[in-house]
Amino acid sequence: MYPPYSSPYFLQTTALRMNKLYYSRLSLFLLLLFATGTCRFSAFAQTTGYVVSGTVVDARSGQAIPFASVALVGRNVGVTSDENGLFTLKTSRLTDSLYVSSMGFGVKRFGIDKSKLAQVVVLRLPSAGRVLSEVVVRAGENPAWGILRNVRKNLDKNDRNRIRAYEYDSYSKTSLSLTHISDKLRSNPLIKKVLSELNQRDSVTDDLGRRILPLMMTESISRYYHRESPARNHEAIVKTRMKGIDIVEPEILSQFVGGNALSFNFYQNYIRVLGKDFASPVGADWRGWYGMFLADTTRIGDFVCYEIQFDPKNKQDLLFTGKMYIDTTTFALTMIEAKVGPEANLNYVRRMEIEQELEPALDSSGNKIGWMPVALRTTAELFGVGKQSIGGLLQQVTRNSGFLLNKPKNLAFYDRVVLVADTAKTDTTPMEELEGDAEVEANKDNVYWEQMRKRLGGPDSLSVMDRKVQGQIDTIRNVPVIHKMEVLTRVATTGWYRKGPVDWGPYPFLLAINDIEGVRVRAGFRTNGNFSKKMVLRAYGAYGFRDKTIKWGGEVDYILSRKRWTMLGLKASFDLERLGFTPELINGNKV
Repeated sequence: MYPPYSSPYFLQTTALRMNKLYYSRLSLFLLLLFATGTCRFSAFAQTTGYVVSGTVVDARSGQAIPFASVALVGRNVGVTSDENGLFTLKTSRLTDSLYVSSMGFGVKRFGIDKSKLAQVVVLRLPSAGRVLSEVVVRAGENPAWGILRNVRKNLDKNDRNRIRAYEYDSYSKTSLSLTHISDKLRSNPLIKKVLSELNQRDSVTDDLGRRILPLMMTESISRYYHRESPARNHEAIVKTRMKGIDIVEPEILSQFVGGNALSFNFYQNYIRVLGKDFASPVGADWRGWYGMFLADTTRIGDFVCYEIQFDPKNKQDLLFTGKMYIDTTTFALTMIEAKVGPEANLNYVRRMEIEQELEPALDSSGNKIGWMPVALRTTAELFGVGKQSIGGLLQQVTRNSGFLLNKPKNLAFYDRVVLVADTAKTDTTPMEELEGDAEVEANKDNVYWEQMRKRLGGPDSLSVMDRKVQGQIDTIRNVPVIHKMEVLTRVATTGWYRKGPVDWGPYPFLLAINDIEGVRVRAGFRTNGNFSKKMVLRAYGAYGFRDKTIKWGGEVDYILSRKRWTMLGLKASFDLERLGFTPELINGNKV
């Protein structure tokens, strides 16, 4: 073994900074992508007109229903059918469904195709047949106030926080797109090439009708656990899938794509949104913060509900605008659409919209003991400031099912907030690049995802527009300059070049100079998750031109358990070691 030395050793200290860079690689990639400016993005500001027309009819008799209300879910856009039940709704912003209501009939939600500029539908309304509960309205009082008082009075029956523990299955879909580029950044040849490719395909638009540039889309399947006292949460991510720019390690990304990071409980007095507390419209001080308006009595699924619209008394306060639906018998919140406008002082947030649906939770005896969120849709539009700013659109859809109540786990179970299963992985490689066993495995994954979307995803699972977004992401990645940028960014931020199941590097160690070896060269590799989820192999070889000696190192690690992170390993090496500098500090985390 060669003697220790104290002179500077090749670039080992670079590895100490790798962890910080490791978690910021996505930001670095975007900076590299736009640092020199982008093309003329005026196409992103174009708006498209949508037309939805059709007939509203009685679901039982088939006769036309005149003067029915037809409105877009989540938007203040609606029309009334004529005397023959016909309607035409025109808008520049299209959502995925319509609400339809009429006196004597229930309210029903109908799905529509967001990708079509024009479509004709037949909307069949069920008849209403339910007696409303008594609501006391005092002389001269806003009728919505009596309903809100009953909501607070029945809080102990409806708030899910009264349940000792609950768990459920969750399907989540998240997408990130580019919506805006500042004037300063409109001349980058890189983006011009990307847009040139995209212009040959169908465009993708957001809910405002603007053309967008998709960057990433993820799906995840997880099991979520909550214990009320003491408050603990745990999410076990079973499976993940990603379409997007391949610069983030799949093992790291899979920890951040679960579906319950944005699960809001509006029964609380304040709702935490992007680091700030917003007063809830059904919180204890709803009357002091909001103006309320009782708009209608409608049917939401199996429940006849009061529709109450709410607006902030002061738009500069941290408050919501929107509407909510209160069950007429239990006074439970069944659905809420809440928006955060630009007047609220949220840094970099132009708008945020939250839509949540709830259903009663049943215990083992079939008794209602609270209402659980079964669907959550969140949209956030983020804008930077300055001459080189960009804007992004983040959308998440979550659906929950398979509820199990009042079966708390022991406290140690919740120690790890997020647990990623061995089966969870991100599929970033396009199908056309797969061969042999990898292609067979990918086909099995496709079958799995189709089944889980049907079982958990419901109507919010992968739509025609979502598949178009995925196609555009593949198009972007196939642009040669983008592919090169992926490779360079991954190498710059991790030090490794990934090729299939093997990572080659780390490149900061390729060349070094020291007093003992003179000029030193080194090459090595490690296996990644594509090779094995259980076993990790590492090896390297080095040569010093002054001492004319070959050095080497090898390591085998086997992961026995990821829950308690138990690993068995064997390591051997013949190399120089710097005194006072422990090699384990530069080996990185074993994943």
